[in-house]
Parts: sequence; C-alpha cells; structure tokens
Amino acid sequence: METVPYSKQANHFRVIFDDFGTGRHTQLSMFCVTRISRPHLLRYGLFDAADVSPIEIDLRDDEADIARSEVLTQMMQQIKDDARFSLVIETLDRQRGTIEHWRLLQCSIVDCQFDDLNYDEDDRLLIRLKVMPRRIEASLNDSIVELLG
Repeated sequence: METVPYSKQANHFRVIFDDFGTGRHTQLSMFCVTRISRPHLLRYGLFDAADVSPIEIDLRDDEADIARSEVLTQMMQQIKDDARFSLVIETLDRQRGTIEHWRLLQCSIVDCQFDDLNYDEDDRLLIRLKVMPRRIEASLNDSIVELLG
C-alpha cells in the first residue's frame, strides 16, 4: 500500500475506527481516509446533539474492497442491531507526534454516498460518509474535556 506524504502541517492526520464493521480492519482508515472534518460545535458552553454537525469522512476504497465491505457491514449492523462505533481523529506534527486528539464515541452513519459506476474512469471507489457521535472528547496537552455526552 502506498502512502502519500503531505507537505503542510495542517494535513497530517490519523483516523482510527473502533468497533466498525467486522472489527478486523481498525487500520482501514490509515490508508483509506482522504479527508475528514473535525467536530464543528455550533455553540459554546454545554452542548447537546442539536449543537453538533455531522463529521464528514471521505474514504477511497483499496483493491481488496475493504473500505466498501466494512462500510456496508457497519450499515447493516446499524440497521439490524443499532450498532455504534468510535472514531479517533489525531492532528499530527511533522514528527508524527499528536498535537490534537478527538475521540468520538457512540457514532452512527447518518448518510452514505458511493461514487457513480462508470467504465470511463479508472479511479478507486470514493465513499462519502456523514457520521454523528453521541459523545465527543477532546484532548490537548494531556487534558481531556468532554464536549458532548
């Protein structure tokens, strides 16, 4: 698997899924997430679910179709058993040290879009997810703050 180095510090990030899909591919995101939004809190102070926008995630499927199968598995589990998962989003410095850490707990997929099927394009499948957490924790300099929950 090939990784793409980013030249700007703002673009160094790591995303880890926990209890997602089959649970076998927690490192799925290390190679497949091409874009993710950070939590957007609409008001300051005490938050509830109405104050939080969904997290947007773009996944590029690999040749083994792992991302597609994990997303579909998670959606089926969510429909059948109300299965939830967790996400960790880390912003990294140039030495890959964590400078910002978000933990999104009890997440569910609220929207999922797959690319169009098109024989004229050779690109890997793009999957766009919108994810809504029930709880959000943020940490900076080893202090943890629960923002939603």
